[in-house]
Amino acid sequence: MDAPALPALSPASPRLRALRRAVHVSFSLSLLYYLVPDPLPLVVLPKAHAALGLALLVTLAEALRLSRGWSLSLMRDYERRQPAAYYWLGLGCCLALVFFPPRFAVLTILGVCFADPVIALSRQTSYKAHAPALGALAWLAVGGAAVVVGGLNVPWWLLLGGAGAAVLAEGRRVPYVDDDFLMNTVPLVLLTLWASALGV
Repeated sequence: MDAPALPALSPASPRLRALRRAVHVSFSLSLLYYLVPDPLPLVVLPKAHAALGLALLVTLAEALRLSRGWSLSLMRDYERRQPAAYYWLGLGCCLALVFFPPRFAVLTILGVCFADPVIALSRQTSYKAHAPALGALAWLAVGGAAVVVGGLNVPWWLLLGGAGAAVLAEGRRVPYVDDDFLMNTVPLVLLTLWASALGV
């Protein structure tokens, strides 16, 4: 006797939204990259090369998914026709870890993983008009905690600039590019440029 089919979850169901946010937050574990030995044991491969190779494989898998019209249960409707949010979030984390200073990559990865769900949740409540401000506060909270606990050399004004840039990037709409990518990479590039220009 066949097992009964599980009921499909609506993209707007609270359970599905909660699962998406949990997956979103889990991408903060990508920071464990900094604890991985370099080069990788056994294969003796630089970990940056391994990370980029993994990003390439995921890109090819996402291209295959799109070409075949496949979809996953956690996807929103629009993600069935373009690269999904999880792809953009993972790609942004990979680029941050490999190519940018760790003190800024830690901030922006934590920022997008925690502040973006706060913004999305706020927009579903009576506080939706304050969603950008709440997102900026969340970004500052996790960023400030990282600076204090991790001893990151980041001045307070750079924290403020990063939070502002992240929230502004989240509000932008770029065709086929998810805001999870923009909210990570835009402040990351700006923080790196500001620090380089001002010598901090």
